[in-house]
Amino acid sequence: MDLRLDLAPGWVTAPAAQVDESDAWSLSLPVEGGVALEVLIPRSPPLLKSDGETFYRNLTRKWQAQHGKEVAVGWGHFGSQEAGPGATRWLIGRRPSRTGEGVVFHLATVQAGRAYSVLVIAPPGSDALPPEAQILLAGLAFNPQDVAAPLSLPIVDVAANSAAVASATSPVTTRWRRAGSRVLVPEGEVLSALAQAETEAMGDTGMLTSFVFQAQALNGNTLGAGWTLEGFRWASRFGRDQQVPFASRGRLDLTAAETWGADGRLPVTLVLRVDETETPLAAVMEARAYCGPAGPWTEAMKALEKGARAPLRRLAEKHGCPDAEGKLAIQTRWEAHGVDHLSRERGVEMPLPGYGVGVRWLEVSLDPQPGSVGDGLLERLALVLMFEPEHR
Repeated sequence: MDLRLDLAPGWVTAPAAQVDESDAWSLSLPVEGGVALEVLIPRSPPLLKSDGETFYRNLTRKWQAQHGKEVAVGWGHFGSQEAGPGATRWLIGRRPSRTGEGVVFHLATVQAGRAYSVLVIAPPGSDALPPEAQILLAGLAFNPQDVAAPLSLPIVDVAANSAAVASATSPVTTRWRRAGSRVLVPEGEVLSALAQAETEAMGDTGMLTSFVFQAQALNGNTLGAGWTLEGFRWASRFGRDQQVPFASRGRLDLTAAETWGADGRLPVTLVLRVDETETPLAAVMEARAYCGPAGPWTEAMKALEKGARAPLRRLAEKHGCPDAEGKLAIQTRWEAHGVDHLSRERGVEMPLPGYGVGVRWLEVSLDPQPGSVGDGLLERLALVLMFEPEHR
């Protein structure tokens, strides 16, 4: 039986000499700092003496006998239709690696009386088979001609075959549903420290006297936050030093639909209201996606609860889900000059990515003019909406 693999860009194959020696195809998906995924596909699948269901039953017992409670066993379907006639059914066993430095997914399927297997070594914390591996499995095609010779594995670059990307991606996720939201404003000790830094930066020229941030969810689909910064500058008038007051007041509101559709479009409305300001102020909206293991995502969520957005952004840059053009993020910018009220309604379009489908989020933040009074405070205000894939 021949085996054909549509391989997405980024995967690296082992040299032919290594393949011949091990009698297995070896693939890796490198990232910065090491290898994110390793995949082994034996080239000589054995011919079964029993039926497929008996093989699956015996293999499950073998895994449980070898690894006990550490192994979790289940089923997965990968192909042109999830669990449909075009999909391949795989028995999956998940367990920690012997070194504890990764998670091993052992997959097996019976085709034309032969037992095919795939071994995936994923990063620590991978509770589910990584999206990149799901896409790779969806690209495996079996030729029903049963031959005893070792498998030949033609490798096709998916970048030149958009239809292959679509067929591999569509079964993984049909849409994304809202899974959480965060309104981030500086508060407590962080707010006091930032305000002190702003005052020290002004030196003898003035002082920031009042700083108030208000975070609120206006309703189920709208997040909002307001701010008021007040202070004074020293200025010489008529030969005397006088206090000249300044202020920055406004609010930022984001309304988004509950579901991000499979067509990649999310209807949103962003309102930036600036009631008082000295310098131009902008609002930046970014759509990002993450296709990595669950562990780092959980840690980034914990950091977000504490008001830190940097870990989440680093995840998107390191394990993002690029679209067909290789873009990792989509950005839109609104600028308010002076006192202004800007309202924009549009659709945020993020196509299905070529490397799998993961969580995605919308982040809206203020972008004050660098060096303006209160810039360190205002840039901490942000509205974040998270969306998780929904399987149907």
